[in-house]
Amino acid sequence: MTSTLRRFFTFFFLVILYQPNIVFGQDSLGTAFKKGRALLQLSSSTDAVNYYSDSHNHPLSTGLTGFDLKVDSHFFVKDNFSVGARLELTRSLTEQLFQNESERFKLGLVFRRYLTKMSNGGIYPEVTLSYGRTYNSANINYQQLIINEEFTGNFFGGGLGVGFTYLVGQHFGIDLGLNYNLYFVDGETTDLILNVSEATNFTEVKVSFRVGIVILLHKQKQSN
Repeated sequence: MTSTLRRFFTFFFLVILYQPNIVFGQDSLGTAFKKGRALLQLSSSTDAVNYYSDSHNHPLSTGLTGFDLKVDSHFFVKDNFSVGARLELTRSLTEQLFQNESERFKLGLVFRRYLTKMSNGGIYPEVTLSYGRTYNSANINYQQLIINEEFTGNFFGGGLGVGFTYLVGQHFGIDLGLNYNLYFVDGETTDLILNVSEATNFTEVKVSFRVGIVILLHKQKQSN
């Protein structure tokens, strides 16, 4: 997973460096998020995750904490309104006294509306739709309880968020955000001790606080 993160960091900065017709900038008057502009964002967040299942065989109610890395690309289809894509890589660790690790890869569609006419940023709500792949490994050996399981599956869901973007000078900015997401997860659990597998589905509720950097891009104005 480390090599994958390195590739995305490299890709993110190469996109910035090799854009011959794009410059950094904002307006002295009016909103900085004008139609036709683009916003690149790299952020990370801490997550609080709860899982719920009504299965008679595997009732579940537990939680995880972890971190993730997000790469966003937003395009403003009109002033202050953008449609974007979000790529997210997540790794989580259990809070309990046993080993439980989770990794996931997620692609999302993001709709964002800035509520501002300021030239240096503003507050926004956003709506996300996401689809991804998840892997979870649980290894418990406590007194007479021995569990060694792996889960692999897909998930689909969405969420609501609110955030604030502040542009520093004409080049970079910072972004803070809070997101609430609900996912429906469906996959297969394998008992590595008994070597048996069965279908598993559950609901995941995720609340995350993110911090990141943004870069506002737009085409150069042609001089006469």
